[in-house]
Parts: sequence; structure tokens; C-alpha cells
Amino acid sequence: MRVILLTLLLVCFSHQTATSQEMCRILRRLEADAANNFANVKNLKLPNAAQCKVDYEEPIGFWCDWNNIPRSEFEKLVKDMKTCFPQAEELFKDDKQATLRLGRTVWFEVEWGEDVMVFGLLYRPAID
Repeated sequence: MRVILLTLLLVCFSHQTATSQEMCRILRRLEADAANNFANVKNLKLPNAAQCKVDYEEPIGFWCDWNNIPRSEFEKLVKDMKTCFPQAEELFKDDKQATLRLGRTVWFEVEWGEDVMVFGLLYRPAID
């Protein structure tokens, strides 16, 4: 019985780790392509998102939204962002919103409310 429970825990942990690694890979790809106005990721979609799109208004952004999603997914996405970009500065965080900034040009925003989550990666070229 213990072996079965340990095996199940390892399978769950490895799946969670794999999905977190996949999210990191996607977030890093988005961040790397931000300066190109997201030209190489226009059709990219974050896992389980209802839709994702590039918004060319200033600041340029890549946005995704999810419907019928629990708050735990918001918490997981924020945790993944912090894990993927430990150097990011946390500008704001509460139980429904988080904003992290990477350097002077890129920041992430996530908002959750009433079973809907919105994610944005925003890019504004640095002005010296």
C-alpha cells in the first residue's frame, strides 16, 4: 500500500514539475520575443487558456485568458512566474492580482476573479 501511495505521489509531483517546466519554457519564449513585438509567438497559447492574442497598443502586450478556472491556478501561475524569473521584481501581489517586472522593459500581470483569469506580458522599450 505504501509503495502504491509513494508511486502516486511521485507521478503527481513529476506531472506538476513537467507542467511548471513547460510554463517556464513558454514564458521565457514570450519574454525573449517581446522586443520583436511577439512576431514569433503570435499563435502561441498558454496551457488551457481559452484564447491568447497580441495587442499592439502601447505598451505592446501578449494576453491570455481562462474561463471557469479555480483560484489555485492563479496561485500556480504566479509561483511559476517567480520560479522562472527569480530576478523579477515583485511590484504587487494580493489574493487576486500580481505584477512582476523584469528589468526596465518587461512586466507580467496576472489577475483572477470570479473563475476568470487574465495573464499579460507587457513590453515597453526602455527610453534612455
